[in-house]
Amino acid sequence: MKHERKRTRHDYSSVDDNERHAQLHSKEFFGIFIRNGRVHVDTKRFHKVLKQMGAEEFWRDGMNANRSTPYLIPKKEHMDDYGVNLAHDIVAKLKKDWAEEFLPAIKAIKTPEAAGEDARIGALALRFGEDASEEAQMIGMRTFIQRSIKYHDVIGSLYCSYIQRIASECDRAMALIFRKRGNVSDLFSYEEFLGHVDELARGDKNKKLFRVKNYRAYKTVRKLDNFLKHHTVKSYQAVKRHCPKYLAKRDGVFQNGMYAPFWLDFPEGFIERILDKLYIFFTDFCSIFLDESADEAEWNNDQYFLRVYKAVRDPCVYYGIYDDWGNSLVG
Repeated sequence: MKHERKRTRHDYSSVDDNERHAQLHSKEFFGIFIRNGRVHVDTKRFHKVLKQMGAEEFWRDGMNANRSTPYLIPKKEHMDDYGVNLAHDIVAKLKKDWAEEFLPAIKAIKTPEAAGEDARIGALALRFGEDASEEAQMIGMRTFIQRSIKYHDVIGSLYCSYIQRIASECDRAMALIFRKRGNVSDLFSYEEFLGHVDELARGDKNKKLFRVKNYRAYKTVRKLDNFLKHHTVKSYQAVKRHCPKYLAKRDGVFQNGMYAPFWLDFPEGFIERILDKLYIFFTDFCSIFLDESADEAEWNNDQYFLRVYKAVRDPCVYYGIYDDWGNSLVG
């Protein structure tokens, strides 16, 4: 006969009576307790209250998994105890900075079309006679051509600088992930990174870096960054072999010391797409080598439940009636 462990549940009758009409609820009301510095969650109570509040977006089915304790004790204390959360936060910040800071700056740069049209209209205002329109058109075209060279140089430089930032942040993400598991050197070279990967694989032939989803995107960023750092024929050839579609069509042959950004050309939306692919790369990397589930890592930590409590403890704030400072948002 299957032995059933006796599970003692908390009596919520008094807290329900005391907080039935309260504006601000306690952790206990939501089934959240702090014991020995760690969060314990009565998931049955937690789910019940979230459902009553219409806040079920915070509930995860995995919270109901079988366990030997009456309350859920999250697997980790902090969100960043999971490597996948560390990496996702870094990629998310890169995406946010690109969308909110860099793209608006790029859009503010005058395009060749705008420069040409301004020049044409300005020239037309100062000319009269039968040839005025044709002369203005020629001036506009000449300005367009002159502006095109400078415009693409500036845009290319911004793209290249951000690619190097992405590469640097990818290295930082990996260093943080492995530092959580032990020591890493101050240099943390790519060779050291590969050593850590081999150690995690433990001889499992299925655990190979090139098998990780979107590994090609990760490698592309590394090859482009290496070319932008060193401006060498060797690094140029690496780009040509691995991701030639990002090389600009130029006359002549690349030589050591030539300005690398001048030899690269990126399609619109390149940064957004590469960051989306890196998000998937880190998700799969942490799944394969760290046995982490991105979905579980999002909630199976003390911080998640404390953040949920902060979000829903005051129903009026949660429903958007008041802001965090008590100011009315309606009426």
